[in-house]
Amino acid sequence: MGILRSLAIGVLVISFSISSASADWLDWFSGKDDTEQPLADMEQAKWELFNGQPCCESLSQLRYETLKPGSRLRTTVDTSAQIFEFKTGKSFVKSYRLPSVVGAYSLSIRSDVYEETTLFSPNVIVLNANFSPTRVFTSKTFTYTPARMLDPDNVSLDIGFNGLPPESPGAEVYLLVFTTEADLNGFTQMKHQLRVFAESQGRADPAVADPIAKHSPIGKLSLSINSGHGSLATDDPVDQFFSNMFGGDSEVQEYVDVPHPDEVPDSSPTPGLTSNVASGNVSMLPETEDLYNQLIEKAVANNEIDKAMKLVEEAERAGSRSARKIFIESVKNLR
Repeated sequence: MGILRSLAIGVLVISFSISSASADWLDWFSGKDDTEQPLADMEQAKWELFNGQPCCESLSQLRYETLKPGSRLRTTVDTSAQIFEFKTGKSFVKSYRLPSVVGAYSLSIRSDVYEETTLFSPNVIVLNANFSPTRVFTSKTFTYTPARMLDPDNVSLDIGFNGLPPESPGAEVYLLVFTTEADLNGFTQMKHQLRVFAESQGRADPAVADPIAKHSPIGKLSLSINSGHGSLATDDPVDQFFSNMFGGDSEVQEYVDVPHPDEVPDSSPTPGLTSNVASGNVSMLPETEDLYNQLIEKAVANNEIDKAMKLVEEAERAGSRSARKIFIESVKNLR
């Protein structure tokens, strides 16, 4: 009996040690941070956002955290975050400076459902070195993924970047993650775990109601920098790569104030013609378009990419409809 009792005590001690170690290991593996503060109540967060004062009048005044190549970041959008007044309403905002790397890379952004019923519904704006928006990704572009293993239900998005030096034309330097007033009034439809399991096993539908995640002004985010373009949804990564160089998403003005073409100061060599050129209400002579295309091809052949990009922008402002295509095809031929 004494031997059996000693063995039982030993098993309990070992089991406790293993359980503690396993718990620590699982916490690390799942990304749990002991220093992470619990998020405020959603309604309390809405109240603080509604009554909070914006931190800044312009995007350039935001505090930007620098992302490093290959970094994996877990963070919370909470009531201590900066508040900015977008055209879509006030929002707590996370602002980042993109890594200074040369070559294509992608940024993965994920927002996790927390407390099983609440989600920060993210929107993203990308900015150039002058803090002018180049692209916007609405919450509708994020993809929902049901909970799996240690990962909770989440929405995620991969964004491709050109990796140009910050001072280069077409370079994208900053990134904002925020939500909108419309999103705060909505929800994300989730999928019940019994349904997920049944589908994975090829079984009959369990006929259970799928839960929803109410949208909150606060939440939990994960960001990771990956080399290359990852698994972007595009038929041609090269076309995606070069289309990202020029930006110009038509939805940008729905989020922040961007000058309209006729509000852009006229700094051209022929004052008085800028308004028509900027708005695209011009046509280019075939001879002039051919000349621009030849110059673009020559610049790319000489590996003068910055010069070629400037020629593309200049040609498009003057009415060219083929300059960008010529540029992309010329770069493809370098491979």
